[in-house]
Amino acid sequence: MAQHIKTALALFALLAACAATTEDSLDSELAERDVTTRSIVLSQHQSMARLFGSSDLPSDSNHYLEFVVTDVQNPAKHTAIFNVISISSTGDENIIGSFALFPPDNPGRFIVRLRDQTKMTTDIGLRLESTGLPCTKDAISARVNVSIREHVSVRESTQ
Repeated sequence: MAQHIKTALALFALLAACAATTEDSLDSELAERDVTTRSIVLSQHQSMARLFGSSDLPSDSNHYLEFVVTDVQNPAKHTAIFNVISISSTGDENIIGSFALFPPDNPGRFIVRLRDQTKMTTDIGLRLESTGLPCTKDAISARVNVSIREHVSVRESTQ
């Protein structure tokens, strides 16, 4: 019985080592690169910004949006939700992703994957929403750097 346990543990250790080697080799073969970057400021008074037009959007699904929220002003610590929206040529809006800061005055980094619905949109926008926020000096504002990024193989990124 003891021999079976030792054999099982040895096999488990071998499989774990193989899995770690495979993961490391996959990670080392992938890199990221910025395709397009924008910097915007959203506030209670300017709560929506159009980020990218259809000509900026990639046609494949290997891309994602990276949002880096910096310089947050939210003295009353109101809840702030950022909705990433696709805007069709007719003006219809669909939410393709959302994120929120926690704590509500803390900067952060967020990822939203671009999916096939972006092929049908004319614009991608970002809307800052906060329910029940009065129009006061405690208004929310945040600087947001937005990038369209893509996963590429290491061979592609070094060329």
